[in-house]
Amino acid sequence: MRNSLNKQVFIVFAFSIIFIFPSFSVAENNSDKKGKDIYTPWQRGEFEIHQISTNCGESAFLIFPDGTTMIIDAGDMRTSRYFPPVPDNDIDTGEKIVEYILSMNPRKDKIDFVVLSHFHPDHTGNIAEGKKREKNEQGNFYETGISRIARFLNIGKIIDRSFSDYNYPQPYDKNDSSFVNYRRFIEWQKEYKNTRIEGFNIGSTTQIKPLYEADYNKYFLVRNVACNGKVWNWRKNEIKDYVNANSENLLKKISENVLSTAMLFTYGRFSYLTGGDLCGSLLDEKGRLTNVEAHFGEAAGEVDVCKTNHHGYFNAMVPEFVKEVNANVYVMPVHDSAHLGEKVIPCLIKRAELMPDKKSLIVPTYVPENFRDTYSATDFISHFPPVSGHVVIKVSPGGDSYSVYILDTKYRIYGTKWKSETFKSKGIK
Repeated sequence: MRNSLNKQVFIVFAFSIIFIFPSFSVAENNSDKKGKDIYTPWQRGEFEIHQISTNCGESAFLIFPDGTTMIIDAGDMRTSRYFPPVPDNDIDTGEKIVEYILSMNPRKDKIDFVVLSHFHPDHTGNIAEGKKREKNEQGNFYETGISRIARFLNIGKIIDRSFSDYNYPQPYDKNDSSFVNYRRFIEWQKEYKNTRIEGFNIGSTTQIKPLYEADYNKYFLVRNVACNGKVWNWRKNEIKDYVNANSENLLKKISENVLSTAMLFTYGRFSYLTGGDLCGSLLDEKGRLTNVEAHFGEAAGEVDVCKTNHHGYFNAMVPEFVKEVNANVYVMPVHDSAHLGEKVIPCLIKRAELMPDKKSLIVPTYVPENFRDTYSATDFISHFPPVSGHVVIKVSPGGDSYSVYILDTKYRIYGTKWKSETFKSKGIK
């Protein structure tokens, strides 16, 4: 691994080039493209959602209209099933995430919010796979995922699904080395970096909000709609607890996925839904299996853009959910070959059939070279862009419209590979 001090100097230098000298901005990497089709850096009033492609886990970077910044997850995991790391395997995954964020962040290394959807290593970081990690001796933890990016970024607040009672709704697994490592990191980060640590407050519209221009709170809202098996129907102002609806749910290990946090972002007429890996069923009051993801979709309602739950895997994005959210764009964070495997294809076909119209998009962060050729005769492939990479949703000031950009990962230049047509925001119902 590279010397960490040299890496920090490199990151600061790279950031300085991008933001001090305009001629090096990410907007000018594609001189052969029409200017209107090139991604341009965030400007005040825009809302941007960046789904970062690493093939080592899931991570998103958001810029609110007033410049408030947010990271959702920072996965770092490798298995034999995973697609090859992008852009390559020379740089640590956490540093890839940092490098991308510093090239896009109008607030330099300042991150106002980090939200961790749940405690799986492809969302928080992994030390169990045997890969050598740098160790923070003072905090007695290894740097991976969130604990790695925190080395280079100035984080104001970290929100996870259960701080400070990590025994809710069930006692945590003390043999889970990656989670134990995360607990040590959190305690150190709180004490030595003065980062505020909070549990996700379901039903809140103020825990996460624009911090720099109060006027945007009139038009930009973050609803905390699901966490720990609870779902908030914000229209009815009703929270249902699907874990404790039946005591038998607690007699066996509950999947971490179904405990994921979920948020609904609205900006004027625009809406975006993200729910980690939220999927799965629990027993209801009468002992019947009830799908929590379906209830989540019902509570959230129709949106413009939706990040696929559990990477769009075959056990997620059930028809009931897809029908309720009825998104024009599904952003699909992909890193495991199973995410686009044979079991997933029938699900993608069904989802495509449920999509609003032919221009609706399924946008993976990575697609293997032979995938489009293999399924070229199917109708669902027409919903896929011709390329993959970092996915950016750029929402216009006020939220009336938005476009999808795909940025290059190959040379760490982040040039524009593709741009969608402009979508008109629906207006939340």
